[in-house]
Amino acid sequence: MCNLNGKEPEKMYKGSFNVRITPELHKQAAQRALIEAKSLNQYVEEAIEKYSAKEQK
Repeated sequence: MCNLNGKEPEKMYKGSFNVRITPELHKQAAQRALIEAKSLNQYVEEAIEKYSAKEQK
């Protein structure tokens, strides 16, 4: 279908990626996650969701 319309197919995402941040920001995020009884992964996922939703408005 994409070839017929001359468009690129939508890229598939696997749901994981590496992010490089400063050691201090890593420490802060890990501490906040611990305080909120969440994994660091869950904390970062929620932060991205909140930021992305804010940007879409």
